[in-house]
Amino acid sequence: MKRVYVASVLSLILFGCGGSSGSSGTPNPAPSNNPVQQATQAVQQAVAPEPTTLNDAIALFKPEMSDVSESISPGALSLTRWSMTHLKWDELVALPTTTKPLVMKDSDEQRGKLICVTGRIIQISGEKVGDSKVYEGGMMRGYSDIYRFLAVKSTGNITDESSAKFCGVVIGKMDYANSAGGVAHAIQLVGMFDLPENTGKPATKK
Repeated sequence: MKRVYVASVLSLILFGCGGSSGSSGTPNPAPSNNPVQQATQAVQQAVAPEPTTLNDAIALFKPEMSDVSESISPGALSLTRWSMTHLKWDELVALPTTTKPLVMKDSDEQRGKLICVTGRIIQISGEKVGDSKVYEGGMMRGYSDIYRFLAVKSTGNITDESSAKFCGVVIGKMDYANSAGGVAHAIQLVGMFDLPENTGKPATKK
């Protein structure tokens, strides 16, 4: 399976949305036709509010979430940045739940809901952002059920080929080229792994 290399731009994008006023004195860059650069510019130019709850964060960032092709939407980036310091497991798993078929049918209606999935890690790589790290990667349930994740907090000893449970906020659909020359269809999630250091209790299996 072809790896999706979006983590290489993740650090730049998250640093760009780390300010609170957008008044750094740096001139805005010229508009770009590249989707990833467009997302970067949009987040860098935006004011970065600090919601106090996950529901408030989803409500604020949801309008900027979208289906993507080998990239990350501004809403997903903003929610990831917020989640690095604010996301709590109890708030995450209290969200209304949805399923992959419902997301594939109508992603607009399912954004901001929760999916917890147990599967095999097919890619995971970290990007250092300040004193923390964000992990981008993918996991597969069964033979064709693919999820792309942006994971905050601890990833423990999880590596490629590990079996793990991930719970995340649905951002939308993500399409990317696979090793067979076709297009893979995945769901993009922002959240964390079910690990004791994240949940405060023993890891569970779905």
